[in-house]
Amino acid sequence: MTTIIEKAKRIGVLSARVLERERGRVQAAVWVQNQAAIEALNGQNTETSDFLKWIGDKGTEFVSSSPSGLTQAKNTIVKYLTYLSDNPDPDKAAGQVSKLSTSIGAVVESQKVDARTLWKSYCASIKWENPDIYAAFKNDDTHGQSVQELAEATRSYQGLVSEDFLRRKEQRVKFDELLVAHTRLIGSLPPMDDEEVKAFLVEAAAAGAPLGRLTANVVKWLKDHRLTAKYSVRRRES
Repeated sequence: MTTIIEKAKRIGVLSARVLERERGRVQAAVWVQNQAAIEALNGQNTETSDFLKWIGDKGTEFVSSSPSGLTQAKNTIVKYLTYLSDNPDPDKAAGQVSKLSTSIGAVVESQKVDARTLWKSYCASIKWENPDIYAAFKNDDTHGQSVQELAEATRSYQGLVSEDFLRRKEQRVKFDELLVAHTRLIGSLPPMDDEEVKAFLVEAAAAGAPLGRLTANVVKWLKDHRLTAKYSVRRRES
């Protein structure tokens, strides 16, 4: 009988150890989930904040305002940090993390609205030349390479401009590089200061320019650049 009782006690001790170990595993899993949630919030906040800093350096008109909900988010963070220092329970901490997600999420969404608006404004302020105006120089010995590079840069530029905003650092670095390349390429190509000539060249490179676009001014420009042979007058079928 004694042997049975002793064995029963040992079973009780082992059961308690197993229970504690399993409880520790559950707690660890909860902490891992909490940490993952916080890291996800930090990731969203960082990508938007980094973009706003980058675009704010482009000019005072692109500096973002303070996001809504920032004070509440700060207070929630302080409460969570205080809670962590006071022997926290993982399940209760999950509730704190949920509050963090709500308050910080509101700040991030406010920042994203600013990011989209500022990005749209910044893109609208950039004067990117339409590569079609240089189409006549595509096979030119002097300017052909620059025309090709401009067309490629334009495709990359349009791809980035179509983003709601540039979340990744490599996108922002690429965008800055494209602006530098654009300035260099335009400087290496013939000047296009005449709006009348530009209008003709853009339409001619697309579906064809109406005869009315071929003004004396345009004809003179084509002759000056030895491009008259590249264009012909055609009767459009009705």
